Amino acid sequence: MLPSVTHVVSQHSIAEAAKIIKKPLAVTLFALPEFAAEEYAFLAQNNIATFGDAKRAVAALAKISKYAGYNAKK
Repeated sequence: MLPSVTHVVSQHSIAEAAKIIKKPLAVTLFALPEFAAEEYAFLAQNNIATFGDAKRAVAALAKISKYAGYNAKK
């Protein structure tokens, strides 16, 4: 199955945004890695944390925030 043009643009837009913003970024991709291997690989190559579940993405960002706060107190 070929990805739609909108889908490809979204991936590249996310990758471009990740280069500009200075805050942690997590993406929720509502597809199993087996069915969206190219998308997961593209995002991983661009150092973008990608999760199949929004709860896991939020939990990861919360841990990053907690760690940043811990390091700021040092």
